Amino acid sequence: MPEATPQTFNHFALVRFTEAYWNTPRDERHRGLCRWLEGLRTQVDALHCYQVFAVESASDLIVWSAIAGDDVAIPARFFGLFAAAMAP
Repeated sequence: MPEATPQTFNHFALVRFTEAYWNTPRDERHRGLCRWLEGLRTQVDALHCYQVFAVESASDLIVWSAIAGDDVAIPARFFGLFAAAMAP
């Protein structure tokens, strides 16, 4: 019998920080970024961030999120949580 292929939902987002973010003191930026990433991590099975500085001028990060499972409701749940995490 053939082995079943695991199902995953993957999402890639280009993230750009605002001028207000860059004008915030470095330690405060660090704390805020850590809180944001930890919040995202609690919602997904895997989270990978790639800095795109000097490669893509309109973005600062690529955020790759993945959730394992074949539940058809995974994308809707993810986008609701992702939108809340991205809200200012």
